[in-house]
Amino acid sequence: MNKKKILITGGHATPAFAVLDELLNEENYEFIWVGEKHNQRGNKNASAEFLTVTENYKLKFIEFNSGKLLRAKDLASFIKFFYELFLLIKGFIGGFFVILSVRPKLILTFGGFNAVPIAFWGRVFGKKVVTHEQTVVSGMANRLIAKFANKILVSWEDSLKFFPENKTILTGNPIRKDIFEIKSNLLHDFDKSKPTIYITGGNQGAHEINKRVFEIVEKLLDSVNIVHQTGNSTITDDFQKASNLRESLSEEKRNHYIVKDYISSEEIGEVLNKSDLLISRAGANTVAEILALGKLAILIPIPWASGGEQDKNANYLVSIGLAKKLIQSNNLTSHDIESSINQSIHLINEGRAFNDQELFEVKLKAKEKINLNASQDIAKVIKDILN
Repeated sequence: MNKKKILITGGHATPAFAVLDELLNEENYEFIWVGEKHNQRGNKNASAEFLTVTENYKLKFIEFNSGKLLRAKDLASFIKFFYELFLLIKGFIGGFFVILSVRPKLILTFGGFNAVPIAFWGRVFGKKVVTHEQTVVSGMANRLIAKFANKILVSWEDSLKFFPENKTILTGNPIRKDIFEIKSNLLHDFDKSKPTIYITGGNQGAHEINKRVFEIVEKLLDSVNIVHQTGNSTITDDFQKASNLRESLSEEKRNHYIVKDYISSEEIGEVLNKSDLLISRAGANTVAEILALGKLAILIPIPWASGGEQDKNANYLVSIGLAKKLIQSNNLTSHDIESSINQSIHLINEGRAFNDQELFEVKLKAKEKINLNASQDIAKVIKDILN
């Protein structure tokens, strides 16, 4: 029996994995993943995306890189604009050969400029194209992909206005099942009388957060446990720096400070469920998981995110009462983060959210704002198209 090939690509791997999990039990589907082997140019370590696809799912992975469209404001950005344009043209050439070699029945994309050439050539070759938009404000890449897509799936009702009504469906943001299940025992040495903080910059890590946290870790460990996910960049070497810092601590504090370059699917459920507070960027998937689990968070949005999307995501959680937002700038200090942590821990001990409402009630309301069945709904759309 010839299996129907589904090519998966895009800039957001986490929701893609959530949908993939819902499709894996279909025996007549074959999955090919097209993505970046390294999440930063110049980073020698393999990306979490590549490792998860090849080691956990054991799927065929085609390394693919493209450029993006940038706005030129000065000489430096003008030079970068042409460099990215060159990479984008190169990406369109490469995308042609990817589609020609894979010959997928359907292309499923999750945003990002890497997906633009793939979606374009998919449509040219008459393939079905489905794209999913995670953010409230659609990015330029997904607005381009939408022109080639047969179906556009969005996470938020406010996103519907960006796309043609006749081919857009509100599905919600797919959430990985792993976050609801405790499968590991990573935090077994933690002091259960102290709150636990999970510090993360997403799969890539966040150097600007890491370097400020390094300055206050030892002091924080007097009153909290910390899980610190640094990313694995060889450019910043934050994982090695955090590991060295941990080794310099007393044995007691070492036991209460876990350093990981990447939190695996086996570990993420325990880390999220046992954490009282998150310190994180404000990506769409982070927001969805915070809503699903009702966690308090200190969010530091990426300032250069397309359309200010992370800032808007953070503002949404602030309006609900689950988040406090810090602005990343040269003026943001480790003391600012420490003060926000102390304020948050006080609220947690009082059972209150950032809007001073009962934390329990805020958590219940938060869960009502997302569709926990989004992965299944997206999988159904794909099955209906292929059948």
